[in-house]
Amino acid sequence: MARAAEKVSVDVETIRFCERDGLTAQPPRVRDGGCRHYDRKTIVRQPG
Repeated sequence: MARAAEKVSVDVETIRFCERDGLTAQPPRVRDGGCRHYDRKTIVRQPG
């Protein structure tokens, strides 16, 4: 999550907020370590 936040210049809490409010879907967790995998489409910053 930290890497995705860094890619789009937002705070990790912003991503968590968007996931909680349904603005973006939570990606599936990778089995090893429980990390989430954010694909390019998910981390592209939306205009506005």
